[in-house]
Amino acid sequence: MRYFVIGEDGQLYGPADIPTLNQWIAEGRLRPTSMIMEELGGARFAASMLKELDFPSNYPRTFTPAGLSPGENEVKTAWIMGVIGLLCCSFFGPIGLVYAIVGKRKGHPKAIGAIVFCTFVILASIAWTYYYFSSGRLEEILRGMR
Repeated sequence: MRYFVIGEDGQLYGPADIPTLNQWIAEGRLRPTSMIMEELGGARFAASMLKELDFPSNYPRTFTPAGLSPGENEVKTAWIMGVIGLLCCSFFGPIGLVYAIVGKRKGHPKAIGAIVFCTFVILASIAWTYYYFSSGRLEEILRGMR
């Protein structure tokens, strides 16, 4: 498969195969944060995501856009899911918890807050469900809908 390198100037360079891209790495023309595009499919991704490329060991293999810390997108998504779960759709709470845990595993410093919040949403949903099933209020609501 061949790839284009998207230069910082927005120009496309290539197409180039893996050996050529590895040569460009050795020449310092291609970095892990450089964006590349598949020749046929057009998919765009950071060069570090292509495992066939031989970056020196001092280069990180992960790509984080400027201004984002690892796990930031996951933690933001967790907070959003938690709020949606609290306000209307309780099944979003567990989804938010999964995102928060992924954010924590990626090392985001504020992920624990999202974990606590999503756990609270889950527990509140369980308590609400228990209350409505045990108090008979659910039957009243269902009768009122007929």
